[in-house]
Amino acid sequence: MASNQMLLQDCNNKTIQGVGNYLKEEKITLVANTATKLLSEGFATIAVIIKAYTGNTGNIYIGGPGVDTSSFYLDADQSITLEIDNSKFPIYVFADNADSLVYIAIQGKIDT
Repeated sequence: MASNQMLLQDCNNKTIQGVGNYLKEEKITLVANTATKLLSEGFATIAVIIKAYTGNTGNIYIGGPGVDTSSFYLDADQSITLEIDNSKFPIYVFADNADSLVYIAIQGKIDT
């Protein structure tokens, strides 16, 4: 049976809470030039939407643990939907500038 109430901790150890298959949007502040794991280790997802904040002055790079400035990137106000299972392929982000922001929305399911 699937739970209607889902909890998740993001990379900043903040709890994200949602209902059904969709979790609430979460804002994450990134550290410049540091690959940051976007979601908790082992959290299964169906899809993840990543949106770069409109006010960002640099790029947000998306990839695996080796993400860097040669990886796929988002400019300010761009977004991407990744149909990916984070438990098998953890998502990392990397920012050009300090205090860059990304917003995430997660589709996932927890079986209980």
